[in-house]
Amino acid sequence: MNVKIEELKKEVSDLQEKLKTLNEENGNEKGKVNMKAEEKESFEKRILEIETLMTAKDTESKKKALQDAEDEEKEKGLKLNHWLLKAKYGEINRDILKTVMSEGDNAQGGYVVPTGYADMILGILNDTATVIAKCTTFPQKEMTVNLPKYLTDLTVAWVDEAAVKGQSKPTLTRKQSILKKLAVIVTMTDELLADNNVNIDQKVAALVAENFAVELERVILAGNTGAGDPFMGALYDVGVNVQAQIGANLAYVDLLSTYNYAIIEGYRKNPEWYLTRSALTLIMNMVDTTGRPLWNMATPVGDKLVGTILGSPYNISSQIPVNLGGGTDTAILFGDWKNVYVGEKSGSSGIAVKISQEGIISTGTEVTENLFTQDETAYRFVKRNSVVFANPEAFVRLTGVK
Repeated sequence: MNVKIEELKKEVSDLQEKLKTLNEENGNEKGKVNMKAEEKESFEKRILEIETLMTAKDTESKKKALQDAEDEEKEKGLKLNHWLLKAKYGEINRDILKTVMSEGDNAQGGYVVPTGYADMILGILNDTATVIAKCTTFPQKEMTVNLPKYLTDLTVAWVDEAAVKGQSKPTLTRKQSILKKLAVIVTMTDELLADNNVNIDQKVAALVAENFAVELERVILAGNTGAGDPFMGALYDVGVNVQAQIGANLAYVDLLSTYNYAIIEGYRKNPEWYLTRSALTLIMNMVDTTGRPLWNMATPVGDKLVGTILGSPYNISSQIPVNLGGGTDTAILFGDWKNVYVGEKSGSSGIAVKISQEGIISTGTEVTENLFTQDETAYRFVKRNSVVFANPEAFVRLTGVK
């Protein structure tokens, strides 16, 4: 029945007036209404029916309004200027605010030009990161945390009945997990925030997340504290096993020695290779002593070819350098990446954002910008992580590959 809320409200009002009239006509006896029971029951039943119907229609109306809002959001997206301005004035919870970014001219960024914007954004595609998902992540409350690690294992032995049992005392060492900052400051003019109509919020989120993830992958695979990196990666950690390429060119024996390196089987639960595409190209042309290819094609997944090297999965990463030692060689990494622990600052929701309109920031040597006088807003992004090779002996790096 298509009845308007206003009509239902009027009917309830009329019924309540009739109840009041009956109350006055019948009078009260000891606080009770002396009206006909069937009339009272009829009125009250109808009022309950109407109120139930009104509640249902109100709920239906709210659901429709919410769905319409969601559909409009999906269709149009959140305008970057609206989103950033909400963040600027505290209308968005800054603890869960993930990413913001500017769009502007080639020189400075953030300057408004007297032309319109299309609804699409042209740009490069970033590299993707894969190693983080294979590592062991854990929340870290304090800046520095000591992670205990077994230095020696227990020793057990069979003994005769009633014989003295041998003792075994394991020893512990420690690994330090120290949170480091990955950060960037982005400045934008208030005019850009007010005038920009491009729906780039999804693209912005992807760009920031990808750049942070790729940088974290770089230090996991090839971080070098001697070169100014905050952590040592598999390519430079002193505890990682090293296998040098024997000849001038990559050969079957090099991969076989890496695959069969003398590490305990517990570290071989889920080993994977990490290498550059150029190194994979060399392997795809190689065969073993019986003529079987080292690179084996497995069942395709969708339209992608999935392969293994000596039966173990491989991953292509551009974060492994190809000019080690100033030459043209690279490296191949092999191991179970669960033995890398990645600490994440607990309670920060990943990327923390701070917004300022009144600071003075440096844009170069002895060059500063006053945000207030130049009508600019600065957005500072910080992500805090640690990288710990808990068991570097679980990895082997093949060096000198070319």
